[in-house]
Amino acid sequence: MDATISALRTWIETTGQQWLADDNITGIDIAHKVVEGMTLDVVCLRFTVRRKLAAADPAATIPPYVSIGERIVPTDVIEARPLAAARQPARACA
Repeated sequence: MDATISALRTWIETTGQQWLADDNITGIDIAHKVVEGMTLDVVCLRFTVRRKLAAADPAATIPPYVSIGERIVPTDVIEARPLAAARQPARACA
């Protein structure tokens, strides 16, 4: 498993950087694949995007799998959640 994780990290640091040139893609990491809300025991490359695009647009579609050497690695795509506004720190009562 360590060799697989190492290969995925190398892919993110090299090939993954080309994907990050897309303004819609905000990050790539290593995670367990999630299908219909269920976390699977399958390691994948997870792409975080500003918004998911229609699968009918092949130019904008992240492939379901990528080849890394002889490995076929599944991908997952999640939509980034907007960050909540930072709250003011509570004041100490005197």
